[in-house]
Amino acid sequence: MASNSETGASGRSGTRIRMTFNIEFQSVAEKGAFSRRLEDVRSLLSKNKLDNFGLMTAMFDVVEDSLMHGSSQSPAGIGRKRSEEHEGSSEIQSFNRNSGVFTGNDKDDDEDAFLVENYCLNDLVEGLVTPCCCGKSSNPWMFESIVKRGHVARLLFVCWCCQQQKRTWSSSRVFGGHYLLNQKMIHSFTCAGMLPTQYIKFCQFACIGNVGHQYIWKVYNKCGFIEVVNGMAEDVMIDAVEEVKRQPSYNSSGEWVITDARHDSTANAFYTTVPCLSGSTHKVLDIATVSRADHSIAQTREVACTKVVLHKVISKGVNVVEVAHDIQQQVSNYITKDLNLKNSFDTWHG
Repeated sequence: MASNSETGASGRSGTRIRMTFNIEFQSVAEKGAFSRRLEDVRSLLSKNKLDNFGLMTAMFDVVEDSLMHGSSQSPAGIGRKRSEEHEGSSEIQSFNRNSGVFTGNDKDDDEDAFLVENYCLNDLVEGLVTPCCCGKSSNPWMFESIVKRGHVARLLFVCWCCQQQKRTWSSSRVFGGHYLLNQKMIHSFTCAGMLPTQYIKFCQFACIGNVGHQYIWKVYNKCGFIEVVNGMAEDVMIDAVEEVKRQPSYNSSGEWVITDARHDSTANAFYTTVPCLSGSTHKVLDIATVSRADHSIAQTREVACTKVVLHKVISKGVNVVEVAHDIQQQVSNYITKDLNLKNSFDTWHG
């Protein structure tokens, strides 16, 4: 696909932009599908006034969406070539009731979303074409309600013929008594270094659902998750320490490290974490986390946390000769007076 544009002044009221798209279609059916979707976009745009940037975005969206759903090279299976005997006999239609282009409205801004497994999506498709035992229709199932459980949606369908038979569907399988997708999200944000509060705020802004602190700690503690992750993290940090000791300059010059604190919120943080990174390999040698229960004042918690992490690194046998940090006077005093090490400031603050 290629495009070119022409711009021309339209008086003092603004600039008119004319875009021309050259699109190569794989088949007549694909071209027809694109034309129909383009008409949908025109209909939507006639009801929603857009500026030039919004119009250009909408046009790019319809091109990309049409090619994705109409192309015979789609890796997801939708739009793949049919067998020779069926090829060309019918066109690929979309189940979407709109063009897929976001034009903006008050309801869409806070539209709640959920996650779904491919495995469960296949179950839903198969279930919707399964006849009801009442035998009155081959496609009887009608959506009735939805309940959110964290990132997972649980849907209820009822037979519109007999109004008696009901079926449920969940967007996730269950593993160990908990939804697998919810556990995967906990695993993902934990291993990415996000704190629970940061994860919850992110998900709430994205409207993709979230599990709460009680659920997170239940998975952490009762499911044995935290022990496994802590064990794996410790193994990685031990390997990082051994790598530092194998550096050519280590025996003669020792190692310099860098520390910095992060808090789970901008004000009155509950948790403060300080990692200690190797200056030569840039890998984490150890990490310390201090909570409000251990140290009530968030502003001075970095000092306590730095003391813990440096003690842990030195206890692993690392010959630390210099510590860089972000200009914390109390940390500087601890490094020079208590540890008798060289004190320096990191590149950002120094």
